Amino acid sequence: MNGERSETGMPINPLLFNIMLTDIEEEMGKVKRGGVKLRRHRIYSLAYADDMVLVAEEEEEMRGMIERLEKYLKRKKLELNTEKTKIIRFRKKGGRWKKRYGNEKGRQLRR
Repeated sequence: MNGERSETGMPINPLLFNIMLTDIEEEMGKVKRGGVKLRRHRIYSLAYADDMVLVAEEEEEMRGMIERLEKYLKRKKLELNTEKTKIIRFRKKGGRWKKRYGNEKGRQLRR
């Protein structure tokens, strides 16, 4: 690990990830858009180790969540690795939409 980044696969990464993003649910919930309702609560993200999934019911809500995530990461001086970032859109009746590749704010994201 150098002064600014840790290498992929380092055992400390999940711990650092969770420390840095501990308030992500609170941040996403400030706008009250996006996420999915689970009983009486709204869930905006799921995390495991050093991976995270944002969830939304509508595509426009997801766009807003991505914008909020980018601002949040910038404030914390973190970067989103667009090479490892995917956008997957599921159909309401099951299955995924065809994969699309697009550009989100000048960066290539896999869809």
